[in-house]
Amino acid sequence: MPAAPPEKTIPAAVVTEKGGAHLGAYFAALRDTPECEAVVLCDPGKTNQEEAKKILGEKLSAAFDDIGTMLMKAKPVMALVSMEAGNASPVIGKSLDGGVHIFAEKPDCLSAAEFEPLVKKAEAANLTNPIAGICFFKGF
Repeated sequence: MPAAPPEKTIPAAVVTEKGGAHLGAYFAALRDTPECEAVVLCDPGKTNQEEAKKILGEKLSAAFDDIGTMLMKAKPVMALVSMEAGNASPVIGKSLDGGVHIFAEKPDCLSAAEFEPLVKKAEAANLTNPIAGICFFKGF
């Protein structure tokens, strides 16, 4: 028997740049997730747009050059961030300010001091902000 359609679907975003990690797998996972109704891409250098179009097909609803415009126009519920650590933190902060749940590729910050305000921001707004991998900031 086929699975029942999801009760709720959400718009998602992928925020990335040249060299973003695992994008093919992330695009395919979003494409194949019934709870994801549409995907917007924020890719300032436009280096990943062709791959996103190829993999996501019609599920890719828009592409943006900057995070502020994407957040204002697309209003995603969650964003997958795959950027270099030095670039990811400000994008994650803006997304959290916009009420967006985050899933970030590791590492998403350069230090615990940079990560702590993002955790507090997410907790205060009851948003998720997980990292794809193990965090060693506390010396584990």
